[in-house]
Amino acid sequence: MRRRAGVIARDRHAPRREKIVQTRASRARCDVDVLIRNFVSPVPPLRDESLIICVSGNVTTGARPELAPALSRTSRAAMAGRIPSTMRAAVVRAFGGPEVVRVAKDVPVPRLAPDEILVRVAAASVSPLDARVRAGYARALYAPMLPLILGRDVSGEVVARGADARSFQLGAQVFGALSPVAPRGAHAEFVAVREAHVAPKPSAWTHAQAAAVPFAALTAWRALFTDAGLKENERLLVHGLGSTVGGFAAQLARARGAATAGSVGARSRRR
Repeated sequence: MRRRAGVIARDRHAPRREKIVQTRASRARCDVDVLIRNFVSPVPPLRDESLIICVSGNVTTGARPELAPALSRTSRAAMAGRIPSTMRAAVVRAFGGPEVVRVAKDVPVPRLAPDEILVRVAAASVSPLDARVRAGYARALYAPMLPLILGRDVSGEVVARGADARSFQLGAQVFGALSPVAPRGAHAEFVAVREAHVAPKPSAWTHAQAAAVPFAALTAWRALFTDAGLKENERLLVHGLGSTVGGFAAQLARARGAATAGSVGARSRRR
């Protein structure tokens, strides 16, 4: 995306005065490029005088309710409490357009590491990162992992636990996010997730709503609090407020007690 990113420069001696500067997104890639780098290697610390809030416009991470029946359809054996040895999954065996995604019916159900739980998928998101990886983004990183199962956000039911996973009972409804470099994602009937990467699904949310939250919310959280160190009474300008990440950034900042403003593009205004 060639969208401009906003940089908020903060004067240490005048915390209520901010200067808004525009930089090119090619220098501060603020969508999945930064997200991948954050997971794969440490990010160099920001300079003391600046807060960089990178929120890409037109990010459309969200659950696809129309895909949920196909992705969460489970055999009668699994519904009866027995986990089958194979499952259906949307598999990417080569990079390319949407046509390279094929539903396979005989994919082995993941085996669990000691700290993992097995989640029967009720809903999974289709994010910009999924689309870019499928098209060949970061090919050197992902090519050795082929065939891939995409999907970084998941909501569903705990059906099995690793030897050291004891935070959730079998049958618990959970939602969470997978690492962006996990080769077996949530576009399947079952997915293995580290127990520490999921949380109880709020009862007021549907599975589709829960699956739209984790990756986008974590992206906003990291930008605001881990990288920028946003504090109460500071002021924040969010470019791309109509995006999923931008919307979460504004809500998280308000909850922290920061004064928040934002800008939206034409498409967001039409919505």
